[in-house]
Amino acid sequence: MKKIYILTLLLCFISFGNSFAQTLKGHIYDAKTNEPLVGAAVTYKLQGNQGVVSDINGAYEIKLPEGGVDLVFSYVGYEDVLMPIVIDRREVVTKDVYMRESTKLLEEVVVSAGRFEQKLSNVTVSTVSYTHLTLPTIRLV
Repeated sequence: MKKIYILTLLLCFISFGNSFAQTLKGHIYDAKTNEPLVGAAVTYKLQGNQGVVSDINGAYEIKLPEGGVDLVFSYVGYEDVLMPIVIDRREVVTKDVYMRESTKLLEEVVVSAGRFEQKLSNVTVSTVSYTHLTLPTIRLV
C-alpha cells in the first residue's frame, strides 16, 4: 500500500512539472530610449492572475502552461502591450518587448471643502502668500 501511495505522489509531481515546463524570457525596454524598465509586470489570466516582474536589467522569465495564453506587459506611465503567445511543451522562447510612453493627459484636479464637484473656472480661487519673518534672539539666563 505504501508503494502505491508513493508512486501516485511521484506521478502527480511529474505531471504538474510538465504542465508548466514552457518558459518565456527576455527583456523589457523603453521604445524611445532603449533603457530597461525595472519592475514592469508580465501577467496572464489562468484561474486568476499570474505573473512576474522584471529585474533591475529589465529581464523577465515566466513559466507558462502548454498551449496559448494572452500575456500583458504593463508599467506605470506606459501603454500596456498585449502579446498572444503559443509555446509548445518544454520549449524556451526569448522575446524582447519595447513599451511606449502613455500620452494620456489628465484633467486638472480641484480640492475643495464643498459637497459638490465644480470646475476650476466656476470656483473663486484664493491664494495664500507668506512673508519672511525674523524671530528675535532669545537669551538664556
